[in-house]
Amino acid sequence: MKNIFLALLAGFFLCSIITVAAAEPQALQGTKEEARAMIENAAAWFQKYGKEKTLAEITLAGSGKKGAFIDRDLYIFAYDYNGVVLAHGANPKLIGKDLINFQDADGRYLVRGLIDTTRKGGGWYYYKWANPITNKIDDKMAYVLKIDDEVWIGAGVYGKEVREKAEIRIGIFKLFDQTLYDESLRGIMDQLTQDGFSAPTTRFMSENAKNSYVKADELIRKLAAARMDLIISFGTQGSLAVTKAIKDVPVVFSVVYDPVEAGIVQAWDKTGNNVTGTSTKIPMVKIMATLEELAPVKKLAVLYTPGEKNSEAQLAELQAVDDRSPIRVEPVPISKRQGLEQILQEVVHTADAIYLTGSSIVANAMPVIVGAARRQKIVTITHLDDLARNGALVGICSDPYLEGRLAGEKIVQILKGAKPASIPVGTPVKIDVILNTKTATEGQFVIPAAFRAKVTKTID
Repeated sequence: MKNIFLALLAGFFLCSIITVAAAEPQALQGTKEEARAMIENAAAWFQKYGKEKTLAEITLAGSGKKGAFIDRDLYIFAYDYNGVVLAHGANPKLIGKDLINFQDADGRYLVRGLIDTTRKGGGWYYYKWANPITNKIDDKMAYVLKIDDEVWIGAGVYGKEVREKAEIRIGIFKLFDQTLYDESLRGIMDQLTQDGFSAPTTRFMSENAKNSYVKADELIRKLAAARMDLIISFGTQGSLAVTKAIKDVPVVFSVVYDPVEAGIVQAWDKTGNNVTGTSTKIPMVKIMATLEELAPVKKLAVLYTPGEKNSEAQLAELQAVDDRSPIRVEPVPISKRQGLEQILQEVVHTADAIYLTGSSIVANAMPVIVGAARRQKIVTITHLDDLARNGALVGICSDPYLEGRLAGEKIVQILKGAKPASIPVGTPVKIDVILNTKTATEGQFVIPAAFRAKVTKTID
């Protein structure tokens, strides 16, 4: 019986929309903008005339082919949140039917998807349906909107209008290869998929400069020429490169320490440009407090790279805390990989601990840095998850996956119409205290029990 019902139901839909077909496709096909305008008009009717009168007016389009809510192939449909049809501008026979389990030609539970989109604030939902112009199964997208806790409404467009505007193009740019970039991207992609932005309606173009600034310029120009709808960038240096070159496309960054200090945005709460994103910024007072709990540290060597904004910002913040802490901060500039071993020889004999900034040189030389420190039982500490994974003894780190999920939420806001300038920069969702037990064992570090009790994640 269920299969027979669904077949009949499909017939109801098909028959209802065939009636609007005509010989002049362009003249009879509504646009995305017109569908949304019709939805907004219907919402105004609900507010002005009430539920009963508005639902009746919507249905009048289906029964009498007249009224406020019919325009060529555009019409309104109204449902409750259980999937029951309350009004239908193409086929009034569907009123009262429970369509929660109805599937489109690709097997999507389309009413469930429409309801889910409505609950998340409304927007466009893509699926397959019979095109009223060609009478064939075609791409369709419907704009849905919540009216109240009992009613939501939608209106849709078909075919070429969908294919030209439905595919969302998102560019992804990395200047360096880093594990935490991959983890953040995984979080972003999971969030986008959860919110309905995935293939085939969303296309991703990923570019990786592999540590080359020359290659980066070329790839950013490529992304700009491809006319992306949005670009995702990772890291301070990579995001700086993207945002300096691209001013007319929304950019969402992730794994950036201080986007204001770096000049990526104007302010944390209102970015003032086409950019927003998420930050890995950890209060440096927490780094100092952690060191005091861990070992009798008097001198902290900070490995940083001049010219890299994130690295410089981390040094500056540690120096600001220096005045209020018994630990003295000693800057150690590293401008190139060559000669690092000689620098480390001096550092491990004069410092009690080493702070690893977000320097690209530090990231690429972790085995050398960690090895030199471990041999002299020098504590290494960082705010970056991947550096903790790569051997730093302690990490006070934001979770890169959760940071990616947060960046994904901001991307969804933008794709639904929000302006980046109005979306505040996100700060760490969760801060982990990470202990690299492999480094602790190999370096024979004595970890106080009180400190171990605060550890939220271990790296074996």
